[in-house]
Amino acid sequence: MHTHPKYPTRSATWLLILAVIISSCQTTSTTLSESQPPAEAPAQEGAAPLSTVSSLIGWLKNHPEQADERGCFTMDGVDVTDVDTVCIRQHIQSLRTTGLFASSYLHGLEEEYARMQQAIKQEGYAASKDYDRYFNSQDPPAYDAALTQLGAAAQIKVAGPEATVAVTFTEPSYTLTYRLRQEDGKWKIAHID
Repeated sequence: MHTHPKYPTRSATWLLILAVIISSCQTTSTTLSESQPPAEAPAQEGAAPLSTVSSLIGWLKNHPEQADERGCFTMDGVDVTDVDTVCIRQHIQSLRTTGLFASSYLHGLEEEYARMQQAIKQEGYAASKDYDRYFNSQDPPAYDAALTQLGAAAQIKVAGPEATVAVTFTEPSYTLTYRLRQEDGKWKIAHID
């Protein structure tokens, strides 16, 4: 069989196609590995807990009516005389829906509201929380100031599945510590000190 030098044989054509495919795969592989972000460095391990706390403050700023349970209470001065259980369930569900709170935090709220209801049955009233529970202060900082301070001065410690994010505010002056726990693969707020 005689072939013309201008026209390659069938096997030569297949070899040429195979070479192009292999070359293409190597280029794609190199491009993909170059475009992937590097593995998270230990210095960045606090980024996720900090992001959760930042998300909480953003949520509080954008959804103040969902964050404040006081609308679920009938008050007499500073005393709670009735707890609207339907409202409380909706409140806890709105917190759960954010994905920011650990199940232990939400369970703690349920227990707190149950203790309030028990106190009302026994004493006729329950003491209310007269402070912002998310900033642990009667005079919490403005949301934007809190976010700025959090970004500038947060102290983050990660120990396995637990972390703390501490931030010191100047107006008013106090240190707030958010304790987080990994749950369902995410950092969630377990306690606020």
